[in-house]
Amino acid sequence: MVFTLLNYVGGPRAAGRAAAASAVAHHPQATAAISLLAERFSDASQDGPNAYGSFLAAPDDGDQKARLRQEAVGTIRELLRGFRSGPLS
Repeated sequence: MVFTLLNYVGGPRAAGRAAAASAVAHHPQATAAISLLAERFSDASQDGPNAYGSFLAAPDDGDQKARLRQEAVGTIRELLRGFRSGPLS
């Protein structure tokens, strides 16, 4: 997901704004999913960023894992900022 958001045209914030324009953006399941993303990527110690860093980094490269965890947190924050700011006009 992080890779996809980083490569979305306009970046993660634009992806969030596009998601906010969806007909299902305020469906209870979508709202729950957004809350879960916010929780699971709230900081680099959470399971989402850890999974991302572990998947992409060399097993013994702690610095790369740390950088990737931070990248994941920042990417999801931008997605959420875009989603919460509303659809593109």
